[in-house]
Amino acid sequence: RSNEAGHARQAAAAPPVISGLLASIGLLAIRGGLAHASRVPFQYLWPIHWVPGFFSPYCVGQLCAALATVVFILKAPARLARRYPRAKRMSPLWGPCCMLAPIAVFWAMVGIAGAAGATELRDADYNGDG
Repeated sequence: RSNEAGHARQAAAAPPVISGLLASIGLLAIRGGLAHASRVPFQYLWPIHWVPGFFSPYCVGQLCAALATVVFILKAPARLARRYPRAKRMSPLWGPCCMLAPIAVFWAMVGIAGAAGATELRDADYNGDG
């Protein structure tokens, strides 16, 4: 029986070529996300401008905000479901609510900073090359 289970597990595992392809796609997706969030150009898998580009306060803040958003989207729905167990009708909606909440926070911050603050952030050069 243990031999049959081993063969079943081996058959269910992805072939090495497919696993490598999926890993490389995931690595490039992470690289693209880091490049997009930090607004620093990357060469291969690392940023071209480390200092002051990638480690500037703006870039570190952007990356922390992106990471906090991902953690919030992944962890908050389960915590809300545990916190409000009687809200059965809200249970399927916790996930979409947590996905949309960061957008609402973003627009609230733009409203607080004003349109001038958003334009300043958009036009700023954080690549370290002037």
